[in-house]
Amino acid sequence: MPLSADPADAAADRADIRFSRVHKDFLIGQFGDVMKNLLGLPCDCPRVRALSGISFAVQPGQLLGVLGRNGAGKSTLLRVAGGIYEADGGTVFIHGNPTAIFEMGILGNQHLTGRAFSDFYFSFRDIPKAKRKDLIEDVREFAELEGYFDEPLLTYSSGMLARLYFAVVTAVPGRVVLIDEILSVGDEYFQGKSFKRLVNMLSRGSSGILATHDWFNAIRLCSRILVLHEGRVEFDGSPLEAIRRYLKPVIPEATRQVFFLNKERLASRVLSYRCGDPLQIRFDVESAIEDDFCLGVAVEIPKLSMIALLGNDKVIRGGKGTHEITVEFPEFPVSYPECYLSLFLTRPRANRRGAFEEIYDQISWTTGASIRMVNEETVQFGDHAVFHHPLCWSVR
Repeated sequence: MPLSADPADAAADRADIRFSRVHKDFLIGQFGDVMKNLLGLPCDCPRVRALSGISFAVQPGQLLGVLGRNGAGKSTLLRVAGGIYEADGGTVFIHGNPTAIFEMGILGNQHLTGRAFSDFYFSFRDIPKAKRKDLIEDVREFAELEGYFDEPLLTYSSGMLARLYFAVVTAVPGRVVLIDEILSVGDEYFQGKSFKRLVNMLSRGSSGILATHDWFNAIRLCSRILVLHEGRVEFDGSPLEAIRRYLKPVIPEATRQVFFLNKERLASRVLSYRCGDPLQIRFDVESAIEDDFCLGVAVEIPKLSMIALLGNDKVIRGGKGTHEITVEFPEFPVSYPECYLSLFLTRPRANRRGAFEEIYDQISWTTGASIRMVNEETVQFGDHAVFHHPLCWSVR
């Protein structure tokens, strides 16, 4: 693998993956310019810096999420880690030969059957023929392609290709796994199976990088998330704060015509609750307009990528001045160690459908201001539900 590294330093901090001040440039030019560059001849063509000063380390058992808009450098970072691109500066260390789960296009010969492709991939990974039979059977069972497993790939749908590809690449889990958007391919059932297999791999000590736009999967799988912007690290830290920063450009700006009084104090509260018990929260709202406004209430569980929108259209009769509001839950419905209560002040929608026409103010974990709620009971999770009671609330 064409990676420059200092393994001794990496071993010292036990990291499976380490980037230190890595940068990567791409040449913009014609074919002749590219050939000159490859041959080491002078070339005056402009270059675009795709990665600039990237530094991080991934410890065993850790999956690092990488979020960013299109062009932020996520896929480039992953391909530098996988040795597909060589870094133009800095050092990269990867423990062993990584398992790379990239886009579907590398399936190759579309005339191969699913079984033949599986055998070809395992032979490419230098797996002895005696072990391939069991691995191919594992692929067949996981992908659930039935008779199509012995049909050419060109007869597969995109979902079937996703099942096959993921099953093959993860049948022999590596020490390091590099994942590029593959979890967003296929139906929900397949995504659930993929998620479970990745969690099992991580629990056995594998580490890796997940580059994605899908912050739901990132927050479920990753204990740490890196946010890229124009090839630079904008944030590296806790998943919740990373998601807030990632979503900030797309969150509507609050107009503050109606707003929460003492918002900082309200948002910094930590409420205790028990599933099924009544819950009440009081707060004041200031209105600078005569019109009515709406109060929306939601319970959000980021770790489960779950948002329970309890209602958007509770109309508060307007008028300038201070409104004292009490939200009551007859039976708080959530059974989870931690969740967030979000409140939204909006302009009433004309037809009570579609997106908010205007957001006056909000308290939500996505904006960094949130009402954290902690379950007083010890919750052991198996297959039981997270919500146990009707989603019912009232305002006065």
